[in-house]
Amino acid sequence: MSVTKQTARCARSILLVAMIGLSTLASASPHDPCTIYKPEDIARAKRNIDQHAWARRAYSRIRLRVAQYSDMDRDRLRAFIPEQTPLITVKCPNCGNGPWFAYELVNNGDALRCKSCKTTWTYDPKDTSETWNVQSVLRTMRLTRVANECDALGLVYQIEGDSKCAEKVAVIVERMAEVFRGYRMNKVNANVWLKGNHPYYGKICGWKFREAGMLKSIVTGYDLIRESGVLTAEQCARIDRDLIEYTRDYFSESFGAAGYLGTQSIQDQGYSYWCVAACAALLGDTETLKSIVRMYEKMLAPDSWIFYGDGTFFEGTWAYESQFLAGSWSIPEVLVGNLEVGVYSNPNCTLWEKVLTWYLDSTFPDGTMPAVNDAHVGGRPALLWSEIAYARYGNRKALRHLKQVWGDKLESGSEYSLFFRDPDTAASPDPGEPYGVDSAHLADMGMMILRQGEAPSRRMMAFLDYGAYLPAVHKHRDYLNFGLWAHGMEMVSEIGYSHNPLWAKRFQVQPLAHNTVLEVAGQEGRGEPLVWCVTPGPKIAEAGNPPGNSRCILLLPGQSGAPVVVDIFRVGGNQEHFTWTMHARSADWQVKGVSELTSTVVPKPLRHGRRGQVAGDLEAIWTFPGKTPRGLAVRLPAMGASEVILAECPAEEDALQACHVGGGALKPGAVLPRRGHIQMIRPGPNAIFVAVYAPFEGKSIPDFKTKLHRLPGHDDAIALRIDRGTDSFVVLHSVQPGKIQFGATQLDGRICVVSLRNGMLASLCLGEGIYAEYDKATLVRDTIGNAYAERVGEKIKTLEMK
Repeated sequence: MSVTKQTARCARSILLVAMIGLSTLASASPHDPCTIYKPEDIARAKRNIDQHAWARRAYSRIRLRVAQYSDMDRDRLRAFIPEQTPLITVKCPNCGNGPWFAYELVNNGDALRCKSCKTTWTYDPKDTSETWNVQSVLRTMRLTRVANECDALGLVYQIEGDSKCAEKVAVIVERMAEVFRGYRMNKVNANVWLKGNHPYYGKICGWKFREAGMLKSIVTGYDLIRESGVLTAEQCARIDRDLIEYTRDYFSESFGAAGYLGTQSIQDQGYSYWCVAACAALLGDTETLKSIVRMYEKMLAPDSWIFYGDGTFFEGTWAYESQFLAGSWSIPEVLVGNLEVGVYSNPNCTLWEKVLTWYLDSTFPDGTMPAVNDAHVGGRPALLWSEIAYARYGNRKALRHLKQVWGDKLESGSEYSLFFRDPDTAASPDPGEPYGVDSAHLADMGMMILRQGEAPSRRMMAFLDYGAYLPAVHKHRDYLNFGLWAHGMEMVSEIGYSHNPLWAKRFQVQPLAHNTVLEVAGQEGRGEPLVWCVTPGPKIAEAGNPPGNSRCILLLPGQSGAPVVVDIFRVGGNQEHFTWTMHARSADWQVKGVSELTSTVVPKPLRHGRRGQVAGDLEAIWTFPGKTPRGLAVRLPAMGASEVILAECPAEEDALQACHVGGGALKPGAVLPRRGHIQMIRPGPNAIFVAVYAPFEGKSIPDFKTKLHRLPGHDDAIALRIDRGTDSFVVLHSVQPGKIQFGATQLDGRICVVSLRNGMLASLCLGEGIYAEYDKATLVRDTIGNAYAERVGEKIKTLEMK
């Protein structure tokens, strides 16, 4: 379609919505859909459209989805739904691009074009083969085009009573009832036929996640037009038998004796569960609906392996939880009205509210999410989950999220808001509850997040991921991994999930891609939380499995510039040496303190390796491009002779994607970005790596000094002093709780921090101990725990700590 025609069509659709008044909406005959949308939801949407501009815009988007069907009569619609099995994982025969995300439909759906080399193939209806070729991809994408918007047709029929929309749904549903059960089971990516049903592999695309997503739209569309009169009772009976009943059984039986939760690929099962629930609702099958409720109760139970007590997903990432929610979010809506107790009102399912909202507290100050465990760089919390959490639970953090994006009066909304948000919601003066501001410990996921600073532009965030390497196929080898945000950007980062290029995708799952110790990174067992001490001053997080390994990060605020972050990584085992790695988000960097640098071979995709020795302090300085000069100074205090390797590693996903066209081919003349990568190697069987991070703005590199001490008689204890401007810090840290002393500082516990201003005590912090002392100031506890005291005027004030 030309831009001019498309613009005109959009304008006509928006104009149509603007012309729809309350009287017109009310004239549409109400019907009784029973899956996602009930009659009361349709009525609510009509009221929203009548009262709010945002609702009219939301509805116009639904109408735009319907526009592609305008020139498709019955025969053309049927021709877009093939008899042959739709397949997908085929590389471009011309340039080898793909197979995923490599093609696009052109010529109104009658041709396929490679996004990379622009080779075009015309649809050949005479090709009746069932093999993995370009024509099979064409069939899949043509089916997707008509299937994925079937629900939009049904919604327009319900809102406006447009029988033409209902007729088109009827054609699609009838055709799917004819062909779906005849498609052959096959394995996505493996490209082989499969005997028997399977919870992961399927018929359409060889992947149940993809086919169930298509069927969700088709089944929803059928539900919305079922009683419209465009289908006879005999046709409905045939569709119920050959598509709805078959689909219910096809998905439910695929799980076998293990049941719904008997597969590790839960992130791919959301749409499958939805198909079972929705088809059961259409068939009046209450026993199957009750089985879905029991599944949710088990999934949200305290001993579940799928959702932990803090609402996080078993894969330790918001990305795969979002993939699961994308298919399953409306299952609780299907249950409403079909059972007395579903999910929202179920006392055994109260965790669902946390499932929808936990990651709001793990956001960066710019609203994006850390790219851990196959999460994409720059990803943001889904507004839909917040819409559901607010509409169904009144969650105030979710409300703040919506208002931050859509304004205080919620001047926008999705299709969910259109049908489920009360028209009077925007009048609420409640600003909601702030999120992503305070330090947060997601104990079940295995993530500790330290934060300091009020304004988002000044807020610092350091996080420690100590979760298990499970499941291995979806989680990075990032045991005890570290990340840092400061001065408005992610300075020390993950690489993030990337579909291309292949060398970067392979790199991102290797220990070298993460800020960790290589010999520990592949450990499958998770660490245990050791210290969590958050005060108005120092903030401490530690996890691991001492004495073998542990990592402690400390965020230390002062008056001389941004806070500094201390990183203490202890590792032990039977290795001859241990390798600490780090990369910041820039290729502009310099290193001081390394002598006799010589070229060395580094594993791909690292490049430009140089090897040298360091005896004293090592300092690395990264500067970041942009309008405002920013940088990160990292100092590793002397700990005896060490070996250092400097290299360049791949950049993050967003930087890589900017160099490629859609589908993965490198843009002509593009230069792949890299970033500075450092490895410090120390001999075993036990090693300690201590790093101090000092983020800065402007061109002036912060002037700070560090001195590390090993304490006589305490092989596992260290003392670190940091001096920066008027601020000084003394950190005492021990693997095992016990009594240690360094100068005027005494500790009976795991860790203490002395903060000084102009040489005078500003605060004293105790982590997991019973006693800390500096000069004449003391902290005493009856049991092991945290304590904090700070100077207020001439007095030292002790605060109660959890």
